[in-house]
Amino acid sequence: MLPKSIYNHGNYIISLTELTEWLGEHAEEIGVDVLPGISGDEILFDKSGDAVVGVRTGDMGIDKNGEMKDSYEPGIDILAKQTIFTEGCRGSLSERLKEKYDLERNSPSI
Repeated sequence: MLPKSIYNHGNYIISLTELTEWLGEHAEEIGVDVLPGISGDEILFDKSGDAVVGVRTGDMGIDKNGEMKDSYEPGIDILAKQTIFTEGCRGSLSERLKEKYDLERNSPSI
């Protein structure tokens, strides 16, 4: 009764949410800091401006007019030996890195 396009005999169907949670738990077991729900707002570079050393999170407690509320907290700097950007190919920080390092220079056209 199922069309061939959704016939999955012998394949696994998983929940991406559960897989992500499972991967996060295992990453934390080996010392990786996983910060769900916290977005990077700015890329931090070393003094030379060439190497990424971390990210700065966005400010919290800003109203719709851009004014600080009583709950205002400035963003924090998260420094690391390695910074992995997992926001996707069109994320705002990824776009800044692609521009700075000319990462699309030799990209094949689709």
